[in-house]
Amino acid sequence: DPIMPSASAETLLAKANAAYNSLDWASASALYADALKKDPKNVLARIRLANVFNRNAWNDNALQLLVEAVELDPNNADAALLLAKIYRDEGESQRAVEEYQRALSVDPNNAEAYYYLGTAYQSGRQFENAIRTYQNAIQSDPDLEIPPFESVPFAIQARLQLGRTYRQLASFQFQENNAADGLELLDLAIDEMKHAAQDSDARNLTDYGAAHNEAISALIQKASLLRRSSRSEREVLAVYEEMLEVDPTDVTALLEAGMARYQLANSREDLQVVQSYFERAYKLDPRDIDAHTSLTAINQDLARPDEDLKRMFSDRNP
Repeated sequence: DPIMPSASAETLLAKANAAYNSLDWASASALYADALKKDPKNVLARIRLANVFNRNAWNDNALQLLVEAVELDPNNADAALLLAKIYRDEGESQRAVEEYQRALSVDPNNAEAYYYLGTAYQSGRQFENAIRTYQNAIQSDPDLEIPPFESVPFAIQARLQLGRTYRQLASFQFQENNAADGLELLDLAIDEMKHAAQDSDARNLTDYGAAHNEAISALIQKASLLRRSSRSEREVLAVYEEMLEVDPTDVTALLEAGMARYQLANSREDLQVVQSYFERAYKLDPRDIDAHTSLTAINQDLARPDEDLKRMFSDRNP
């Protein structure tokens, strides 16, 4: 039978939990160690002390505590999850996968376990498994909860990683000269990265720029691929407009969208729209030489008489 904690053990555990929750690792480790002397079968104390040891890279100590915790409570998902992370850090990827799976057998809606299992599959180039597992992580965290000791919900991290997986697969297709399949996979990557960026905005994660940055990077890649494939300037413009949906302050996107619109312009009104793009770029970064020269050039065009503009448009589209 489990040993019932004494009052002093309960007091120690309460103090240890307070220190743990406030990230005071030194105090927490000492208090959990003292509590375990009085209550050796306390599983939570073992798991949390193991987590403190893991954060200090004392994995041998952490492993011993977790093995004992699993013996005491074989169905503890937290113990299995932390054990998996330690196996991962020690390079024992297969054992890590087994522990992630064991955690999920106990808690089938554990977004954290799905996320880390997905990263294990991805690093092992098991891409179909990784995609499915990331999707499970997203579905398991519909409310975008920020878990303890994390700054970003696992659903958002999983969406970003899912986008990276699709982009990695797209790169393989481009290397094989399968441009159509590569662009299809790149579009899937962009969709996931944009969704991750939107979710970040919804949760006011202003310090988390990874999703926005990677969505922009993937869109830049797509625009470049379209231009190299001699696709229409209207298709290229659509990509840069998509970039501005992700980040309306991206100077490069404003300039590129403006140039694409300039190539498509067929009236003074069209040029005024181009001017608005260059003005926004210049206001955002007055020291950007491309913003300055582009704005100067479009202002010169707009100063020309209507007849000159008609000739310019006519020469462009004979």
